[in-house]
Amino acid sequence: MGKEMRDVYQETLAEFMEKDGRVVMMDADLVGASGSLMNFKKFPTQTINAGISEANMMSSAAGMSLTGIKPFVHTFVPFATRRTYDQLYMSGMYSKNSLHIYGSEPGIWAQFNGGTHTSFEDLALMRFLPGVIITAPCDQHQFRFILHEYYNNPKMYYTRATRKFQEDIYDENTQFKLGQWHIIREGKDGVIFTMGEMVHETLAATELLKEKGYELTVVDAFSIAPYDSEMIHKMAMKFKNIMVVENHNHIGGLGDIIAHEITTTDSSNKIYHQSIKGKTGEVGDYNYLRNRFGLDPDSIANAWLENCLNT
Repeated sequence: MGKEMRDVYQETLAEFMEKDGRVVMMDADLVGASGSLMNFKKFPTQTINAGISEANMMSSAAGMSLTGIKPFVHTFVPFATRRTYDQLYMSGMYSKNSLHIYGSEPGIWAQFNGGTHTSFEDLALMRFLPGVIITAPCDQHQFRFILHEYYNNPKMYYTRATRKFQEDIYDENTQFKLGQWHIIREGKDGVIFTMGEMVHETLAATELLKEKGYELTVVDAFSIAPYDSEMIHKMAMKFKNIMVVENHNHIGGLGDIIAHEITTTDSSNKIYHQSIKGKTGEVGDYNYLRNRFGLDPDSIANAWLENCLNT
């Protein structure tokens, strides 16, 4: 089972708009890409196409929240973060306004949109904004939880997720909490921290390692801010060698969080980071790009064997 993440977004927002006139959905000339045309037709007074004017969209959404409106904003990751950063800082975080930002197609998910639409630095940028809640859901159930969290407790949220189909990792009864990570696979030979769509690639990699006789623990670190300090230290006590897999630059993302936490203790842990190092995006389909950047199951498994295997 699974679902396209854009369908989860549109269906959940339709539920909100149906019952609450304060909910407004905004898009930046991506009505077709986001699958929002039906909602634009059904809720014409609660939907806004801002055009290719992402910075104005962010400022407008932040301003709307001052009147009690709950804005949900979508555009591709680089336009949701790099292009709009001053507006996010001043109109959003600094002014303590609330909005939910869905940055779609993070990292290699940009695919044929190429390097101009690829962002490997969005988490680093957003982590510089104090108080912003940052998440990276791996399936429909996690994404739906995040959307409900913002609706019920409006603050400034940033969610990075593909628009595309994702297999279910969890079921509809799974309980989530911001700042609380999930162990989704138990193993005795090591641990891999990951998030978002890389959860699927990492689980596939652990199946390859299982064939070689190694059982690994996998931690889904979907909540980037706040994050789960307790889980990090628990795994660091249990495993000497730690691996982090992320569809992000090696600076400023999940790997930095884990390294920072572990180095605050008298730890002898070794951390290996499978991520993007010194590269920008390229044009290609998802399979080509995940192989190119070492984020496919074979590359992840081989990296663990080469760098994290205890001797």
